[in-house]
Amino acid sequence: MTEFQGQIVALSTRAASHATAAAAAQAELRKRDTIINAQAEEIAALKEEIEGLKGEAKAGKNVFRKD
Repeated sequence: MTEFQGQIVALSTRAASHATAAAAAQAELRKRDTIINAQAEEIAALKEEIEGLKGEAKAGKNVFRKD
């Protein structure tokens, strides 16, 4: 193998390694995005519940009593 061919093999190996690392990083970002979206949905639901409780409190209802 010539020096040039050796350099090509080395560069190809590095490129493959970087591609693998990039794919792993993308997978981690997708995982985090899924978690963030789930948390955002939970926050939205809690905000909605809070608004409902505020409305009940303004109407003079006992918001702590579960019927």
